[in-house]
Amino acid sequence: MDATSAVSATPPTTAAKAKTTLTGNFDTFLTLLTTQLKNQDPLSPMDSSQFTQQLVQFSQVEQSINANQNLESLISLTEAEFRDIFRRSPVKRTKRRAFIRNACVALGNSALRPGDPRYEEICDRLADLAAADDAIIAEHARWALDRLTSKLPQPSAPQVVPPSQQR
Repeated sequence: MDATSAVSATPPTTAAKAKTTLTGNFDTFLTLLTTQLKNQDPLSPMDSSQFTQQLVQFSQVEQSINANQNLESLISLTEAEFRDIFRRSPVKRTKRRAFIRNACVALGNSALRPGDPRYEEICDRLADLAAADDAIIAEHARWALDRLTSKLPQPSAPQVVPPSQQR
């Protein structure tokens, strides 16, 4: 099993449903776009900037769904799964502890919000990690959970230093 197959081996859940909905919406959007293009007045063509913006938005939502699903899978790896997946990879040198810590930091810096695909599942997993015996993992999971559940608005690309590096 490699890292890609481990990440994609998650059961169909909220992310799968969101992706299916997004695909259906995208198909509808493309049908509408092609119909409008077929029926537009050649002497007065429509402005394509609105369609371009919508295509970009669909792409961003799809990337967000994939990233959330991948990060959730990574923070859920057991020690045995970590060793098996990264057996012949330099990632194994980081050890699972540092790997999980870094995934928690990535989630804490993400723009994940209530209502987003995988939000509840990711917060539940971070809560489990926050109660872990390993102090480093627990500290970073609590930090990420605090960031995700905070009511304060976050910038789209925050530059935040995790707790252990603030000293």
